[in-house]
Amino acid sequence: MCGPPHSTGTATDLVVQAIRERLAEHTYQPGQRMPPQQCFAIEFDTSRTTVRLAFLQLTLEGLLRPHQTYETPGTYVLDPSQEAREAHLLADLQAAMRRGGWTRAEYPDAVERALHVLIGSAGRAGAEP
Repeated sequence: MCGPPHSTGTATDLVVQAIRERLAEHTYQPGQRMPPQQCFAIEFDTSRTTVRLAFLQLTLEGLLRPHQTYETPGTYVLDPSQEAREAHLLADLQAAMRRGGWTRAEYPDAVERALHVLIGSAGRAGAEP
């Protein structure tokens, strides 16, 4: 499930690839809460830190989204469409801007263009942000 025995990827890479495959196969649906990281650590016989790094990688790719409220904590599957990834990233950016006291007028257009490039590459395997 993690790949062939001769695979040269790190443990994190193997977990990322396995979860990516499950997302592509719709084992986990958009909006669905992912199983706890500890379950993946047991399944892949690795540390929870390795799984946490895999979840972070998939979050940066726009495939997962942590939700840290008291009522519904966990990590959720995002809609893989570019529009959905862009909407989530822009919502996160707006929240960060509010926390930092920025106004929309202060936000440089160059950074916004860079975000669109990042969003476009987030879903492609092997793409660098």
